[in-house]
Amino acid sequence: MLKVSEELNRVLTAPEIRSCYLYDLEYEEGGVLRWVGGKNPVLHNGFTYEPSTIKHSDISQDTDGKINDVSVTVGNLDRIIQHYINQYDLIGKPVKVTQVFWGRSNTETIVDAQDEEHVSATGDWVTADLSGAYGSSAMVSDGTGSFGWRRMVNGPQEVYAWYPEDASHTDQAVFDIYTNDVLLDTIELSQKTGGGQWIRLGEYEFDNDALIRLKRKAGAAGNLCADAVKFFGANGPETIIGDLVYNLTIKAVTAKKDVATFTLGIGLDVLKLEVPGRKIFSKSCSWRFKDNICQYKGPDKYCSKTFEDCHRKKNIANFGGFPGVINERLYF
Repeated sequence: MLKVSEELNRVLTAPEIRSCYLYDLEYEEGGVLRWVGGKNPVLHNGFTYEPSTIKHSDISQDTDGKINDVSVTVGNLDRIIQHYINQYDLIGKPVKVTQVFWGRSNTETIVDAQDEEHVSATGDWVTADLSGAYGSSAMVSDGTGSFGWRRMVNGPQEVYAWYPEDASHTDQAVFDIYTNDVLLDTIELSQKTGGGQWIRLGEYEFDNDALIRLKRKAGAAGNLCADAVKFFGANGPETIIGDLVYNLTIKAVTAKKDVATFTLGIGLDVLKLEVPGRKIFSKSCSWRFKDNICQYKGPDKYCSKTFEDCHRKKNIANFGGFPGVINERLYF
């Protein structure tokens, strides 16, 4: 039977990462059938996997920590594939099951008050060259108007604000955080002190729209200063984080019309080998966020599972990856 280390199983079930299964069936030497569940073909490591209707029993552990046999049902087989299944003795043939993991990389999206395309204002605002401003200047009003920064971001995002501090500024600046005009939170800050740096407002779930609206609290005094806001989250392109490879063999196969069911298992019991070998990721953490190994106790609700995010959360002592691995992942 196939035995998987606890660390790899954590990657397999991590909720923050999406994955799919690819199947390589070698029906004869040099002849390989490649499938992927779904409606679209997948290109991986230079090979194209044809889409098919696939039902896959979970690769799960029994009470001894070993992998149970896997049942894979492949539907909508064309006549050529049916021919291979009927003509070749597939019992004992190797099947490689690859679970590919992917996700979006974290990026910063900064909106400056001078970015006319993504800001809006009510009331009278003037440009002011203030020490500690983000860039060369900020916008200042007498506090009777409001200022908004809007960008299209999606999913969990950390939100930050930047403003230059000044004794003339209000000590009751209010930041309202919206998505699709639904108010998510209200944060009140003093702009008299603590400026000239990114101030974290919180972490929020956005639905392809984010609006940060700044105003002065009713009845408060002092000028209002609008400078820049920053969103930090998974805004980058989808990238493959890594993969897990299971080398199995066909133990049984049944075929009826355009549907075939394969029972897969490991054929190396007598050698008592662990397959696959241990795989270590350099850039991706293997732990479940906030579990007893991660041990993160902070306010964040999400984790990108990258070293950079772990460093920002001040939890790198418990990072579940190995940055010293040069080639992103290591097998042994």
